[in-house]
Amino acid sequence: MQITDYQLSLFALIIEKFKGSTAYPEMDRWRSWTDNDIWIKIVTQIAEVGNSLPGVKLEQNKLLHRKIAYERLTQIQDRADVEGLLAEVIAETGVRFKNKALDAYLHNLDFLVSHYTRPSNYVEHIVALPEDADKVAQLARDLKYFSHKSARDFAIALGIVQHVIAFDSRLGNVFKSIGLATPKGYNSNARKYKSVEKALIEEVCIPAGIHSN
Repeated sequence: MQITDYQLSLFALIIEKFKGSTAYPEMDRWRSWTDNDIWIKIVTQIAEVGNSLPGVKLEQNKLLHRKIAYERLTQIQDRADVEGLLAEVIAETGVRFKNKALDAYLHNLDFLVSHYTRPSNYVEHIVALPEDADKVAQLARDLKYFSHKSARDFAIALGIVQHVIAFDSRLGNVFKSIGLATPKGYNSNARKYKSVEKALIEEVCIPAGIHSN
């Protein structure tokens, strides 16, 4: 992807205007989180697939957090009861792809319990990986229904990466407004996504000092 000098100057103007009022994610934010906080973030990330509103509803509803708390689900012996609680939350929040979401929740719960016991142990494993790209790729491999974008969203929220970009419609609108031509389908193609991300990080973000603190 080619970014012209004129487009770089427009990015610089946009950054100058909004940088002071923009909150940057804190590095290692996850260390103040409980295991349940991490689990709920995983669930929320999946709830947002196709529509962000269910994720917002879940994130703001503490009653739903308690209903599917990690500690609670892992102590229930009957698998059907676990499925029932997760299905209730899916219905209450209006998750778009209900069956896929339920399948992903169960898979990810089993994965965490069987391989790491606790979500925080899993995050410790991810943090130990050397590069941001390694962390994002591992999250996308391990957690079902995590795309390359949702893996980045999750990693940014936890504060375990510095130089990644989670593209959304707002950034897409910025690209259009300055006439930046992006590869067709880059949002759904990992290789294209990385190429756009790399160009923006190296040519726009790093020179402007934009990264997690």
